[in-house]
Order: sequence, then structure tokens, then C-alpha cells
Amino acid sequence: MSTVVKNRYSDKDLEEFRSLIEEKIEKAKEDLDLFIRDLKNALIRIENKTYGVCRVTGKLIQKQRLILVPHATLSIEAKNMQK
Repeated sequence: MSTVVKNRYSDKDLEEFRSLIEEKIEKAKEDLDLFIRDLKNALIRIENKTYGVCRVTGKLIQKQRLILVPHATLSIEAKNMQK
């Protein structure tokens, strides 16, 4: 038994939605690429033995923060100074 859709968006509306969705997919891909880059940079900092050191204060970033945000380069103190 096939269902016939009686109400639907116009072709113009559907194209507008398609464009919006494609833009969101591209933005998500860019965000994912940046996140992966940041994580790879974190691995480099581990190799360099500079991982977990705040790039502003030079203090150790709290372990709990690094567990939640493993690519963090700023301590909460430095992050708050930016605001």
C-alpha cells in the first residue's frame, strides 16, 4: 500500500531547504576538520612534552579540564582573562 503525499513544500522551498542542509554539512565538516587538527596538535605537544601547559600563564592546566577538553591550550584562569 503506497502513501500519496497530498501536502508538500514547493520545489522552490525544497531547494531552499536543500541549500541550507548542504551549507550545514559543509560547516560541520569544517568544524570536524578543525577539531581533528586541534587533537593532532595535542598529540604533538605530548611528544614535545609541552602538553597540558597553559600557553598564556605557563602553569599546568588542571587534569580534569584536559579530560573534558583534551586539546585545551589555556587554563581556566587564562580563558577567563580572555572574556
